[in-house]
Parts: sequence; C-alpha cells; structure tokens
Amino acid sequence: MAPLNAANSAPSGSIFQLTPPVSGTSWTYALLYRFPKKCKCDQIIAVADSSGSLYGYTNLRHLNVGSTVFKFTPATGKLKTLYTFPTTAPLSPAGNLVSSLTIGSKGALYGTTARGGRDNFGTAFEYNTKGTGCPTVLFNSVETSYFAPSPLVSNGLGNLFGTIGDSPNQEDAVFEWNIASAAFTFVTDMTSAQAAGSNNGVVFDSSGNLWGSSPTGGGINQVGVGTLFGFNVASRTPSVVHTFALSPDGGDPTPVVMGPANTFYGIAQTGTNAVAHGTLFT
Repeated sequence: MAPLNAANSAPSGSIFQLTPPVSGTSWTYALLYRFPKKCKCDQIIAVADSSGSLYGYTNLRHLNVGSTVFKFTPATGKLKTLYTFPTTAPLSPAGNLVSSLTIGSKGALYGTTARGGRDNFGTAFEYNTKGTGCPTVLFNSVETSYFAPSPLVSNGLGNLFGTIGDSPNQEDAVFEWNIASAAFTFVTDMTSAQAAGSNNGVVFDSSGNLWGSSPTGGGINQVGVGTLFGFNVASRTPSVVHTFALSPDGGDPTPVVMGPANTFYGIAQTGTNAVAHGTLFT
C-alpha cells in the first residue's frame, strides 16, 4: 500500500479499512486515506467494483462548492475526483447534492441528486468510471414525483430499482428503470399503511425479491412511525412484514442492509423512554 498523504496534517475525514480476525474477536483497523483540510465536506464510500476500487461522493458543507464523485484505489492509496458538480452556470443537467451512488452490471455508476433537474426536485443519473464528460440524466424527479428518488439498486440484469414518495396516484411507490430501453415504470403503489415517506430504498435478497423500510408508514390516513415491507418482483405485490409502534420496537427505521441467509438488519432511530432513543432490529 502506498504511503498516506501525510502532508494533510489536519484532515477533515478519512477512508479506513476493518479486517475481520482469522481467529478471536479483534478486528484490524487500517487508515487508508486522509481527506485534505480544505475539503470541509461529508464523504460517503458507496460501492466497490470487481477489482476492489471504491467509489463515493462528497457533499460540501457550504453550498457554493459542488458535490464530487470520486474513485479510491486501496492498492495505491490514490484518490481521483471523477466529476465535480458545478453550482454556477452552466449547471450540470444532473443537478447537485449527490444523495446516493451504485454500480450497474456493466460497470457504469448510477446515482441520485437531491437538487437540480427540472424544477429543482432532483434527478437520477448515469456516469462512467473514467471521469470523462458529464453525467447523463436518466430521469427528473418532477417527472415522476415531487420527492427525490431513493438510492438505486441493480438487479444485475440491466434494471435499477428504488422507492419514491408521492407517485402520480399520490402513494409511495417502488419503481424500476430499464437501462437499455430508458424506460421508467412504477411497478407498484403502496398505501400509507404499507409505506410512507419511503425514500430509504430497497435491497435484494438471494431470490431476487426486494425488502425495504418506511420511516412514517403504518398509519391509516395518517402518519405512522414506520414499517418494514417486502416486494415480490415476479408478482409485483408488496407486503408489510412489521409495523413499528415505538414501544418496545422503536420507530423511524433507517435503510436496511441484507446479511447472510436473507436476513436484513436496520436501526429504528426513535423510541420511548422504555426503549431509550432507538433500537437495532433484524
């Protein structure tokens, strides 16, 4: 591994690695990269490619500097900025304030922005991993909803899935983007009892079905405190697997992650005095 960028004596963040133990319980920590002090940004490592390179994005803590998409190569310790989203004319068609990033089946990067696009409601975009040209807008949020799209997830077959609030039927929805045909489809609407405010996105299990969380679902014609839901891709049907009630399970669940044996995990961020300030669930 190449030496760290030691000249940055006062970094504003870092990239690190945790390696599980061969035996015992102690993990090994390694510092891989220090972001420069001038960055003053929030950094997110979002996805790795098949060669082990990491891709992520930064959002500056002041709005006069644009978000960036970057590539980090652990073997060399080098970070390359692939694209900087401009905040002054000419603006990027993809907008600014990157909110997610993933990698598709053919190696392209796919992401979302919380700002920009038509009427400034955010976009979904495609970009290459070489850092050439500008991101290509897949769709504008205002064309599908008045909420920014969730993080995208690839099924490895050329389709991207996510969730979005307030579809044309005024329901939260799971959507699909076909990369080859450039077609956007609402594959299902969900009632408020199933999901509301569901921009947390979804994850795939080993059978190709989707699972997600909704921070304010579970209410009937009113705001609930959250649900966990499944979505059968073949039959296009959603189902609620848990409705939060604050006590004893907490509420306002974060996006879920998929673990071994089709078990997903997440955090319920709020609760009552009986459950302190939240819970970890599976």
